[in-house]
Amino acid sequence: MRNLHLLPFAAVAVLGGVGLLGWWTDQVGWVQPRPYDAPFQPNATVCFLLLGLAPVVLRLRPGRLAAAPALVAAGLAALGVLETALHIPIGLTTLFANPATLIESAQAARLPLLLNLVLAASGAALAWVTVDTGAARRPLILALAGSLAGAYGFSALVAGRIGLARVEFWQDYAHIGPLVSVGLQALGLAFVLLAASESLRYDLREGPRWLWLTVVVAGTTSTLLFWVSLREREIAYLNSTTQLSINNVAAVFSGETEAQINNLRRMAERWTDSGGTPLASWEKDARAHAADFPAYRSISWVDAHLRTRWIWPRTGNEDAAALDHSRHPVRLAAMAQARESLTYAIAAPLVSPLQRPTLAVYATVLNNGTFDGYIVGELGFQRLFEIIDNRLNISPRYTFRVRVFHAEASDPAERELPVFASADGEDAPDSRLRQSATFNLMGERITIELAPRPGSVAPNRQLLPEVVLASGLFLSLLVGLVVNLAQAARLRQSAAESTSAQLRAENEERRRVEERLKVADERLNLALDATQIGVLEWSLADGRAIYSAGFWNSLGYDGAALPQTYDALYQLIHPEDVAAYQAALNTHLAGRSELVESEFRIRHASGAWHWFALRAKCVGTDRIGRPRRMSGTCQNITARKQAEEALRESQAATRKLSLVASRTDNAVVITRADGRVEWVNESFTRLAELSLDEIGGRPFVELLASPDADPSAVERVATAFARQEAIAIDVVHHARSGRRFHVHLQIQPVKNHEGAL
Repeated sequence: MRNLHLLPFAAVAVLGGVGLLGWWTDQVGWVQPRPYDAPFQPNATVCFLLLGLAPVVLRLRPGRLAAAPALVAAGLAALGVLETALHIPIGLTTLFANPATLIESAQAARLPLLLNLVLAASGAALAWVTVDTGAARRPLILALAGSLAGAYGFSALVAGRIGLARVEFWQDYAHIGPLVSVGLQALGLAFVLLAASESLRYDLREGPRWLWLTVVVAGTTSTLLFWVSLREREIAYLNSTTQLSINNVAAVFSGETEAQINNLRRMAERWTDSGGTPLASWEKDARAHAADFPAYRSISWVDAHLRTRWIWPRTGNEDAAALDHSRHPVRLAAMAQARESLTYAIAAPLVSPLQRPTLAVYATVLNNGTFDGYIVGELGFQRLFEIIDNRLNISPRYTFRVRVFHAEASDPAERELPVFASADGEDAPDSRLRQSATFNLMGERITIELAPRPGSVAPNRQLLPEVVLASGLFLSLLVGLVVNLAQAARLRQSAAESTSAQLRAENEERRRVEERLKVADERLNLALDATQIGVLEWSLADGRAIYSAGFWNSLGYDGAALPQTYDALYQLIHPEDVAAYQAALNTHLAGRSELVESEFRIRHASGAWHWFALRAKCVGTDRIGRPRRMSGTCQNITARKQAEEALRESQAATRKLSLVASRTDNAVVITRADGRVEWVNESFTRLAELSLDEIGGRPFVELLASPDADPSAVERVATAFARQEAIAIDVVHHARSGRRFHVHLQIQPVKNHEGAL
């Protein structure tokens, strides 16, 4: 299976070798099976032979030398591009064979530009993958080259049946014969199989990753071919409609001309019946004929000596009053034919440097059975086709041109004499829709040319080709995308299966994290509610605000019933605190402070005033830096304010007590609640001969312990400290020097600002 791609490569090499041998042995059937097909050019045979041999050489002799055939093929095709596109005479057409000896065609040896490009790209891709065997993009490059070559070959094979061969671009740059198209399809198949064999090296169970590329190229090629077919059918329909209009113009021209010939013949018969003498009603008849058919330039009487004796209208035909018809070869030939047949003849075209081309009808007049002259009706081509144009409504739908064959013209290029042309529109007609036909009308060769105007084509056009093109391209891309996504999904599925355990572990960890976050969020909310801290955010632009539920709950309000605006809070601030709060806010908004820190009173739902501390900051600005959004916290500090007030009162009392204690002669000792010494006055220091540094932090009862101390008294003092009870008792106290004092001890519990005794 890994060498399956060698079969189509071998077929390509055989096809190229047979074609080259056909050129060398003059076997025309080997290079051009049908005479109307494009031949298998010598350069193409060599390129196919080299491209087909490259993989075979690589299989037999691995190495960089295997890239040589592909490089030579790419070089030949690249030189062909230069020769075809830039018209550089390199001489490739006769390098391997002389096509002129076998096929009489100027383009027999020249490769189309598109074929050169495809062969050059195929050779370069094959050479690259042959040299760089470890390239990860090898399958993709091979699949792309094969898809393009196969699409080109298939398009060329069906070009004649779908109308692609009639497209100008295809004829100029891409037209190839059936042998070349078969070779390109075989080459494309070989490249795709080689890409598939390369993909097997990666063991891709979901299929080659480049499969979407071939699907898109195949779908796009089919869509373009279908679109071209529909466009050509539409053009063919428009051309057939145009040709039908041309036939109608020719029929109307023939009918009108015959009608006027019959009118002139009847006039001639009346002259003949009257004995050849001009009737008094002649001018009346001529006027009536000209009024019925305005294309007449003149109606005249020409005598047997071929001179004009009577003409109507006289105005505008003064120079023709004495015209000698024998001096004009076209007129002379027509008069001779009419006299010989004794009926009529037409002289056309009549060319004059002063007037537009005309045609003249010569009807013979007899006098007693002998020739007596002609009635001549001269019709202007321009006016005649204007009448036809108006009757058939041609000019609004087509650009309308008529040419008459002028055999008397000395220059062959001027023998097609333009006799009528409609006015050109603003938009140039499509040259592909221009149709012409040549008719032999009344003995004259007349060419009628019509080209549909864009304005008349557009309303009648069916958008089916464009719809098919857009739909086909979309579906091709969609199918390619679906294939790519399906392969990618299969590839990711295996990776997902191998990592599912890790994902489950991560999900479990995430669940635990979310649970911890949920607990943390609940704790935060409980902490905010317990500390009576509210979170608020407001927009400075429109005054809208967001308050946490705990904030309004701390004030006794229902947050759902209050408006979510900044004024809802502002209106509850104590009037005496508004100025200080507003000043702090303005200072921050002006950029002179990092935070808004303000303490103010807010009216409780019960009517009492509660103290709150606000800490907020600007967290959003507009494009020019102006504050737009504020966010912060607002904490109920009523208890703290009350404690501070109590502290101030306690500190004042303590200062008074300390002042009295320091100035009295009585020994004063202040202890903590556990009975350890905290402060003594100067009287105690003199009495006990101990400084505060020596006894600070020691239990007071240790100062009373001595051999001769009353144990029961010491125990009662210790009990009073433990129970924080007041007591008055006489005890014995020894100084450091050994002096003994009888002391009346009074213990009084007093709470300070920290709650200690």
